[in-house]
Order: sequence, then structure tokens, then C-alpha cells
Amino acid sequence: DPSRPQLETDLAKGEARHKEAILKVREEARVELDLERQKQQELITKYQREHEELQQKIPGLISSATKSLRMETEILEKKLQDAQMKLAEKDGDKEKEIQSLKRLISELEFQLTMEKSNNESFLDKLRKEIKHKSDELEKLTQEKTQLMHSLSQVQEE
Repeated sequence: DPSRPQLETDLAKGEARHKEAILKVREEARVELDLERQKQQELITKYQREHEELQQKIPGLISSATKSLRMETEILEKKLQDAQMKLAEKDGDKEKEIQSLKRLISELEFQLTMEKSNNESFLDKLRKEIKHKSDELEKLTQEKTQLMHSLSQVQEE
């Protein structure tokens, strides 16, 4: 049959085109997956950097607030001691000054308590933000895994 070699040639050409198309689709999918992988890695790196920056800020904020309040408290305690020494030397008018200083210390202790409470709520917010970022990262990782699974299915087909 003279048309048989022509048919075989056409089939071979069709098969070659089909293989070429499969290779092209695979290459496009690989490139797309590489780009997606790179984007995911950039996001992961960004979230890790933000997480580290937040973690580094926390101790400094707490330390700074505590140090400042401790210094104020020490200064006021010194003033109170001085006032008590003068009271021993002078009359009852100094008693009013001492009471005023005690009230000031109570206010500062209250402020210290409030500051600690504020720091704790700030820490809670940071923890929630870190949890949120971790959840986002987990979601992105799952999406990446799904994409890779889909790609491997496409490649198998």
C-alpha cells in the first residue's frame, strides 16, 4: 500500500509534535512553579524578618519602660527619706510634705502597674500578630504543596 509510508510519516510527525507540545507544557509549568516557589520563599523570608524584628523590639520596650519607672521610683524614695530626716529636725508641718510624697509614690506605683499591664497587652498583640503571620505562612506552604502536587499530576499525564 503506497499510502502506508506516508501515513507512518504523518503519524511520526504527529507524535513528534505531540511530544514537543508535552515538553513545552512541562517547561512552562516548571517555570511557573519556579516563579511561584520564589514568591513563596520571598514571603517566608519577609515574614521571618518581621517576626525577628518584633521579637527584638519586645525586650527593649519592656526594659526601657521598667528602667524609667524604676529611676523615678528611686528618686522619689530618696526625696521621701530626705523629707523624713527633715521631719526629725523640724515641726509637724513637714508631715504634710511626707504624705504628699507618699501619694506621689503610690501614683507612680499605680503608673508602673498600668505600664506593666500595657506592656503585657502589647506583648499579647505581638503574639497574636506572630500567630497570624505563622498561620499565613502555613497556608502558603499548603498552597505550595498543592501546586507541586498538581504539577506532578500534570507531568504524569
